[in-house]
Amino acid sequence: MTVIAGYTDGNTWAIAADSGLFESNSDGTSYTDLWWPTSTPKVWRVGDSLLGFSGVGAADDIAIASKLGDPYKLADYLREFKEKGADPEKDWDIMVVTQRTVFMVWQDFSVSKMKRHYHSSGGASAPALGALASGKAFKAPPLQVVRVAAQAAIDHHTGARAPVVSIGLPKKTEDLTAPSKSDKVV
Repeated sequence: MTVIAGYTDGNTWAIAADSGLFESNSDGTSYTDLWWPTSTPKVWRVGDSLLGFSGVGAADDIAIASKLGDPYKLADYLREFKEKGADPEKDWDIMVVTQRTVFMVWQDFSVSKMKRHYHSSGGASAPALGALASGKAFKAPPLQVVRVAAQAAIDHHTGARAPVVSIGLPKKTEDLTAPSKSDKVV
């Protein structure tokens, strides 16, 4: 169980997650009623990409160590580590949010580009998806939208736990100021 919520409006992009770690049975097919706060965030930044992991297995550790933010390169990299825990038989996915759109890297190492520029993932994603759609419709800032979406999952689903962890990035702006006479041009 988890919730990951990502959204970009083309200028600002953001991702958020809950902070619960949920116990599954030994074969990973279902969850027990036990949970505890995770010691590591489910979302992270690589360059201009924001990433979030939901599921079981070692794919998140491999993805974080790869330092790759391109979803296609990440999928290829994870495929190479299939024998080290990024197993397509396990249930996991990684969301990649960029300035332009949201991508999903799936457990079979395929990549989907999301048409709506927002998406939610994880067992507790349904309440978050509704909140993302509403936030986009009201033109709220992406960081606010993903935080509200993750909180909606926490408030309305047993598979997400507080606190919300989020990251947002603003559009890069070029410095168009003319150099002054004292600036050294090389």
